[in-house]
Amino acid sequence: MQKTFFVRAEWDQEAEVWVATSDDVPGLVTEAETLEILSTKLNRTIPELLNANGVVPQGVVATGETINHPHPGTILREEVLRPLNLTVGEVANRLGMSRASISRVINGRCAISYDLAIRLEAAGVNTVRFWVELQRVYDLEKARQTAGTALSKIIPLVPNKVTQQCRSLRGDETEAEAIGFGEAAASVIKGWE
Repeated sequence: MQKTFFVRAEWDQEAEVWVATSDDVPGLVTEAETLEILSTKLNRTIPELLNANGVVPQGVVATGETINHPHPGTILREEVLRPLNLTVGEVANRLGMSRASISRVINGRCAISYDLAIRLEAAGVNTVRFWVELQRVYDLEKARQTAGTALSKIIPLVPNKVTQQCRSLRGDETEAEAIGFGEAAASVIKGWE
């Protein structure tokens, strides 16, 4: 039998990090600068915590490729508009935008633009970075889903070990450490500079 674990990821404005917690996984509190790093940390942390609590996880608990991120407009609608009982027209009026523009975003037909993110921050609805990061992660997830099986047909341009390090590292020593490549991967990237 497969059990679903719910994990909350929230942006901590003061610390400027994503923080993940869960009522389903005792002791789970982890943070990271991006959702991608957070996902990687969760893949490593959740099985360890479950084992420590006597639960043996079967299969993969979570992966960056299988997490279905909601459209940022859905988050705006469900976490802001609904709790505040605001209509699309009221939000559009307060943000100085058209009703149609807001409607397209909250119904998932249009991305949250930098302009909208700036207006949301000015209206006190989280930060520009929060909205832009949500949109970036959503767009990346959709691109990976669209690419699908075509990725398996790609012929590597560089040796496999270096490819894995580059995909995980992306030139960031903090991310390299979070993923577990540490100094070795960082030195490979530094050697290319």
